[in-house]
Amino acid sequence: ARGEPMASTDPEFHEEVARISGNKVLQSAIEIIRRSGEGASFFEYIRTKVGSQVGADHEAVYEAIVDGDPEAASAAMTRHINNVIRDVRTYWKDHVRSLPAKRKRKGQ
Repeated sequence: ARGEPMASTDPEFHEEVARISGNKVLQSAIEIIRRSGEGASFFEYIRTKVGSQVGADHEAVYEAIVDGDPEAASAAMTRHINNVIRDVRTYWKDHVRSLPAKRKRKGQ
């Protein structure tokens, strides 16, 4: 629902999209993430840190589904997945840079 923290709505959104799609692999992946207990909040944290607008991704997927446009829904979902990958890479790059460099041990 609008105005709620992403972690409280994200799992439900993804579960419903997976169910509607009939994609058993997607359904299984969503279930694994849900069972981990921290998946949604972890991705929410990363996407917030990099300034991503996940709501726009979800809105595009939702609108395409409501419009009954499977091609647009597929394209929107592909953009969403690519954006998540980009955000994780950006976060990782920034996070790793902020860590102190490892010191070499003697003999290395």
